[in-house]
Amino acid sequence: MAQWLSVKEAAAYTGYSRGHICYLLANGLVEGHKFGRDWFTTKEALDKYLATNPRPGPKTGQ
Repeated sequence: MAQWLSVKEAAAYTGYSRGHICYLLANGLVEGHKFGRDWFTTKEALDKYLATNPRPGPKTGQ
C-alpha cells in the first residue's frame, strides 16, 4: 500500500515549490488525490513524473 505525501513533503522530496506541486496535481501531471482541501500524492507518482525529465520554460517549436 502506498504512503501518502502532503504537498509540503512532496516539495521537499522533489525540490519543487509547494505551488508547483499543487499545479502538477491539479492539472493531472502527477497522480494524486484531494482530501478535503489538501492534495496528497505518493513517491511512486512523483518518481514517475520525474522520470519523464520535465523541463521548465517554453516548449520547442512554439
